[in-house]
Amino acid sequence: MSMRGRSKLDAKRLTPRVLLVEHDDADCAATSDYLADIYGDNLRLSRAATWKEGMAELQANSHDVALIGYRLGVRTGLELIVKASELRNCDAAMILMTGQDDAEVDLQAMEAGAMDYLVKGNLSKDQLARSIRYSIKQRRVQSRLSRLAEYDTLTSLANRALFDRLLADAVAQCQRTDKPFALLLVDIHEFKAVNDTYGHAVGDRVLIQSARRLTRCVRETDFVARLSGDEFAVVATNLESDTSATAIARKIIHEMSAPIKIGDDEITIACSLGIDTMTSGQHDQEQLLKNADLALHQAKKTGRLSFRFYDDALDARERQRKALEAELRAAIAEERFQLYYQPKLRASDHHCIGCEALLRLQRPGQAPSLPVDLIDIAETTGLIAELGDWIVRDVCRQIAVWNGEGFHPSSVAINISPIQFRKGDLVALVRSATEEFSIDPAVLEFEITEGLVIENAEN
Repeated sequence: MSMRGRSKLDAKRLTPRVLLVEHDDADCAATSDYLADIYGDNLRLSRAATWKEGMAELQANSHDVALIGYRLGVRTGLELIVKASELRNCDAAMILMTGQDDAEVDLQAMEAGAMDYLVKGNLSKDQLARSIRYSIKQRRVQSRLSRLAEYDTLTSLANRALFDRLLADAVAQCQRTDKPFALLLVDIHEFKAVNDTYGHAVGDRVLIQSARRLTRCVRETDFVARLSGDEFAVVATNLESDTSATAIARKIIHEMSAPIKIGDDEITIACSLGIDTMTSGQHDQEQLLKNADLALHQAKKTGRLSFRFYDDALDARERQRKALEAELRAAIAEERFQLYYQPKLRASDHHCIGCEALLRLQRPGQAPSLPVDLIDIAETTGLIAELGDWIVRDVCRQIAVWNGEGFHPSSVAINISPIQFRKGDLVALVRSATEEFSIDPAVLEFEITEGLVIENAEN
């Protein structure tokens, strides 16, 4: 291709794509003549004569700028600008063109989303050219700022703010059309280990690849968002049945489980999914998120590469868990926990040489016991650390009482939870408690799990 031919193509490419929405034939002809004078043979112009035609054109095609007349039959250009601003795929800079200079209309145009306001009777070719250049530039700046506010900078997926709005749209559409949709929450397993092993730069590349894989698993009508560091969401709209959501979940698990090659390393990750489907009149956006999160929590318990749909049984378990957590907090505040001591006897003469501290809860009308599910909740909420600190101090207090009565056990065993151990303040706690009650620290014996020893072998 010759240099002249290439320069003509470049000029054509640099010329804005203009949409002229004008009901008045004379005004349409005058504006078209101005545009022809400004851009010559490179002019790329589309026309619409009514509000409906203008809206259809903005929905169907891409334009850099839309020159919109105020009077469009029974509807106005202001209404068109408002509606066009709500379109997700419309990036055209809107310029309102009216026959009279009216400060109130000018203000309304800016509030509606217009980049500029032009009065036809006072318009010159240079003013029109300047307004188009200015409006396109302003719209591009606005689009960039909007993208920064609505999209994740690392993965280019929708961020939490945009996800919330799009999910609200999906809920509204479901209520309006009776077509169900599904929310799938996706959690990457042990992503922290990737960062710790390979560094954050590699971790970022893993997230980018994961985002691309998720995007490949969905249809054009669906959308994917990044909610937090290693948690994503997929909204699959217009579903026929739960089978469709199941197919998407299986596809995601298959895609995400394939090794990711970064340099010389092959990194394998896994994910779990929690899913809830919504039909018209079923529940609201907040409940949908809660249900999917409950299902995700259950799927993570099941193991890697698994998905779980929300059902009523999950909700019942969650209500039970919350009731137990409330009971646990109340029991700690009201000091309803008690320590019982199981003696350790020497086999040769049955002499008591020590004991083990056992935690029990005194429930009204019941014998003291320690429900396993209560300890599980204490672990997951972190309350086990507060409870563990109380146990250490109360054991030291009891040893001081025994010493005063002439009984000097050689050892008292205390079970330490992994969470309390990882806090790193056990030594300081023991020093403080033994000094407070004036007992020998050597009497205390702490029991930990084998897994905790292996986990902390290097330390």
